[in-house]
Amino acid sequence: RNAERRRRKFFPCTSRAMSQKISPAALLGSTTFAKLDPAEEAKRLVKNMHNFYSDAAALPEGCVWVVRNFPVLPTLQTGPMCGLVVLSMAAELLRGAPQDFDTSAETLKLLELAKAEKYSLQGEMFSAVHMCDVFRKRFGLPAEVQDLTSSPGLVSRWLAERKVIAVPYDAAPNNEPALLGGTRAHWALIRGCACNVREGDEAISKGVQTSTGAVEFLMLPEDAPLVTIVDEDPARCFVLAQHGKSKHEAIWPLDSLCQSNRNLTALDPHRLAEEGPYVVPEDWVDLRGKCVVLG
Repeated sequence: RNAERRRRKFFPCTSRAMSQKISPAALLGSTTFAKLDPAEEAKRLVKNMHNFYSDAAALPEGCVWVVRNFPVLPTLQTGPMCGLVVLSMAAELLRGAPQDFDTSAETLKLLELAKAEKYSLQGEMFSAVHMCDVFRKRFGLPAEVQDLTSSPGLVSRWLAERKVIAVPYDAAPNNEPALLGGTRAHWALIRGCACNVREGDEAISKGVQTSTGAVEFLMLPEDAPLVTIVDEDPARCFVLAQHGKSKHEAIWPLDSLCQSNRNLTALDPHRLAEEGPYVVPEDWVDLRGKCVVLG
């Protein structure tokens, strides 16, 4: 009975019409929200993460955090447009956050393009290749499909090059990465990372030191990658993410996101029946293990 109550809390209805009424945008009365200061946002994230993961082996007492953070304009999705919202947020950041850039309006223009290319019917995007193509055509910005799981350190390298990464993964009811076989596939934008470092790590000498209570904290310059740290011990790295179901930034273990990304194999047929029709490739080879590097 308790499990059924929890299920109802997260999935209060199933029909397409009702799903549209309870979209994040409808609940909050808006689709876009203000950005936070990069350093203040990163400090808040690290403090919350340190408290939440205080019992984790990856977070030794008194650890120092090195952070790179590129805040985006939070934008909520309406319907299954998580991938297109991610592309709009990325374009706003990569174009230097112009005041006349409307991420919600751009999401709808991306939807029109995706429909015209026969990549989507309602905004769903089940192919990294299709995501890459519509981003290039709409914004004229660089984009390429990459293997997310070949080297975790690449995430830090891409961010050091001021690129952001669109990553498909399985979303748990709280939208954190999960292992659900692709049944709750979702897109998130990776626009920062945080690594806990130890005395003697080269990254400490390149950071700008500050603190949040007892948590030591260093903002990393844009040209200083964390590839060595991440490759040697991926468990020490967390990613800063934004997605279309929350106006708040998220922070997840990088290895959890990679595992979730690798487990995308098939869409839940019940979800397809309730929310469809969707354009779904026969083989998820363009989604599983893949990401889209933007910029």
